[in-house]
Amino acid sequence: MGGASGSLKKIDISGGPAQTICDLPTGLVTGAWNRDGVILFGNTTGPLLRVSAHDEAPQPVTKLNTSRRELGHLWPHFFTGWPGMVTNSSISQWMAKWERSM
Repeated sequence: MGGASGSLKKIDISGGPAQTICDLPTGLVTGAWNRDGVILFGNTTGPLLRVSAHDEAPQPVTKLNTSRRELGHLWPHFFTGWPGMVTNSSISQWMAKWERSM
């Protein structure tokens, strides 16, 4: 994701110049882009962020849990037919609830 200038960019499938969507945070950046134009990206120094492919300011969608010493959220995913995003954090929370119910 992103380019040498530290920004997230897109290029129209028909060609043309790269268009900047937003600036990226520092650190390793990972991301996912769904068919509705929603882009999620995470990094080693903060929460997952959400941005539209239509040039808007990124908004946080997760919150770091400092009591668990979380430094950053990475590797967001979209799954076809799933109503939202899946993250390592949400999977961990679901598994913890499932284990308590056993």
